Amino acid sequence: LHESSFVVKMLYPDVEFAYWKALFEIAPQWYDEKIYSLTRAEFYDQISEFAAHVVVKEDGDENGADGDAKLALQKQTKERILQYLIPPMQPGGNFPKEASVSLGSSPTDDENAIFPYTKQVVKFQRKRGVHVTPTCFFNGIEQSQISSSWTKKEWDDFLVR
Repeated sequence: LHESSFVVKMLYPDVEFAYWKALFEIAPQWYDEKIYSLTRAEFYDQISEFAAHVVVKEDGDENGADGDAKLALQKQTKERILQYLIPPMQPGGNFPKEASVSLGSSPTDDENAIFPYTKQVVKFQRKRGVHVTPTCFFNGIEQSQISSSWTKKEWDDFLVR
């Protein structure tokens, strides 16, 4: 889920919070017991489909896309997201050229294009003593009041502030 969130944030920054909200609304769908038997490729396919739906719902509705145009935009968006999730050397890998400059990725990497960003985020958190959730930072400030037991309403209240 982190990787898909990073890709949405990078490619569609105006949709980032809507994506997080949509993820939290159906969080149990992404819990281990639901996805454990999926391959990495199957998971990427499902999460990119979900992300594309959210992006098109948020961006596409503003641009007046409907019907066939909306479906085409959703397919195009999913393919774009998958470029960053599927490792370039794997079946279906289609390395995004701009990732070399923006992320330092390479089309000959074993990792996916978003991996350098993921690695940077993990390093950032570990330097601050964060090794597990629910330790969270919001705008660079630790939010100690956040708990892994928070309800959707508690998250909504926090994010609205």
